[in-house]
Amino acid sequence: MATVTCLSNVAVTAQFAMLALLAKEVLELPDFGFGLLLTATAVGSTAGGLAAAAASRRFGPGAVMLAGKAGVGVAILVLGLVADAWVAAAMMMATGALMTAEKVVVSTLRQRIVPEELLGRVLSASRMVVMIGGPAGAALGGVLAGSFGVQVSFAVAGVFLILVALVFSPVLNNRALATAASG
Repeated sequence: MATVTCLSNVAVTAQFAMLALLAKEVLELPDFGFGLLLTATAVGSTAGGLAAAAASRRFGPGAVMLAGKAGVGVAILVLGLVADAWVAAAMMMATGALMTAEKVVVSTLRQRIVPEELLGRVLSASRMVVMIGGPAGAALGGVLAGSFGVQVSFAVAGVFLILVALVFSPVLNNRALATAASG
């Protein structure tokens, strides 16, 4: 789970590192437009947090995790393909909702799987692994945007995140997670 979240962090940090440029250069929003895109993300995050438990019960934690990863990938990809502020706001809401729902499920699952006496160490180690993706994503997003244009950095990050979801689906699906939680 830490590895896939680290890889996801690469894509998401690339997205957020380039968001101000997307807002200004591509979407041609006024200066406060970047703040509105972040507000859309926060609105989505609130909805995702509120819906996480129900979605996990209905579809299973693996489905929520994989749909969250792939869905955020699609949202980031769309940001790389369109130049419409309303679509961008909707994609940022989707990003916030899916990321938050997925994080609630991951946190809950980790607490169920890891023995209590190891939980602190596992959380610390996981956090360290996850945080490695942030600087890497910001740097890669900047290199891609500088070399090929800001939207290319979004498109590449989105495709990368969709591929991460596909590659890790055998170990993050409902059946695999149920086996891990029971053993």
